[in-house]
Amino acid sequence: MAKPVQSLSGKWKFKYDKKNIGITKQYQSSGYNKNKWQTVKVPSFWGETEYDGTAWYAIDFVLNEKLAVSKKLGLCFESVDDNAVIFLNDEKVHYHEGANINFFADITKNIRKTGINSLVIQIIDNGGPGGLCGAVTIKPFENPDELRVSAFHEFEAIKSPDWVKDAIIYELYVRAHSEEGSFEKVTEDLVRLKKLGVNCIWFMPIFPVGQIMKKGPLGCPYAIADFKEVNSEYGSKNDFNKLVTKAHSLNMKIILDIACNHSAWDNVMVKNSPEYYTKNSEGKIIHPLGTDWTDVADFNYDNMAMRDYMWDVLEYWVKDFNVDGYRCDVAELVPDDFWTEALDRLIKIKPDVLMLAEGAHPRLHLNGFHLTYAWDLRSTIYDVLNNKKSVSDISKLLKNKSFKYPKNFCQMNFT
Repeated sequence: MAKPVQSLSGKWKFKYDKKNIGITKQYQSSGYNKNKWQTVKVPSFWGETEYDGTAWYAIDFVLNEKLAVSKKLGLCFESVDDNAVIFLNDEKVHYHEGANINFFADITKNIRKTGINSLVIQIIDNGGPGGLCGAVTIKPFENPDELRVSAFHEFEAIKSPDWVKDAIIYELYVRAHSEEGSFEKVTEDLVRLKKLGVNCIWFMPIFPVGQIMKKGPLGCPYAIADFKEVNSEYGSKNDFNKLVTKAHSLNMKIILDIACNHSAWDNVMVKNSPEYYTKNSEGKIIHPLGTDWTDVADFNYDNMAMRDYMWDVLEYWVKDFNVDGYRCDVAELVPDDFWTEALDRLIKIKPDVLMLAEGAHPRLHLNGFHLTYAWDLRSTIYDVLNNKKSVSDISKLLKNKSFKYPKNFCQMNFT
């Protein structure tokens, strides 16, 4: 027999906290007058998509009588963006860190079986759209593991190539790696890197950098002016080809950093194929919504010709330069089905190709990616080193992750 579930999705009270005064003003208190707060729908992202900071959600509810007889109750969140502090009936019951990952709070001791309950959520968003963007429910449980299991755990993750599991990945920015900032100098340094234990080099974008609306004197390497060229300041395509060949002779892999979500404003496609880009109501190409990335133009993935172009780009560097895969910038902003098709195409060229997503959402392991980022492990280790958490918190984190992700998933652990 299915256990009863109470949904708290629907209308909530909402308030931005742009001066970060909520805790001081006691927004979390059931006694704080929230009548002037906005009414919003949950789940959803908040309206000011470019606002990064703190905001508050609040709802009063009565516990379903079918749940009132339960010995243990969990407050379950499908997704928040990014971090959340949970207050129930004036008590802080949970702190969660990490966007787009399900979690729960044991509210057995805090919930009122009769009468009104006051639930207040403080959301801290660090970038992109923020909000209470997944379903909120109350569920009975006996073993906490029942609430930790996500829908993604029912599936098997895309199997990583054998070489990936022992990969020591070194992130390299050509411009900063040597005084000359060239492919040639990186090639000369490969033996030293090999001796350090490095067996995979991840190159930050090697492409020409956009100059129109650029940020800083050099521009951002993720504002790509041409996806099939190399930055002439680093050398030629022939120089890069020699680098890859030398790396492979040392049994080292090469992966390229690429931003498939957008291009520089002076990319030739902006002029020749404007239909490849997202436009506003006035028909003007725009930068990615919910960001301050004003130096790039947002791709329109509803356009199939644009998808074909980017698939061709990904195939080009693997086929013509024998690179071993990609680190894909802001992978979660690009449709999943694009990545699924991309992997299918790439493994036909190179069966042991690697696709690494700059993201952490469990769904990426089912849609085109072998690896995601272990952001939460990194931050937990830093907290342990700074005496903010104990070593046991690492063990708890890894156990929780095993329930949230597809079976046999693999992540890039990093510092």
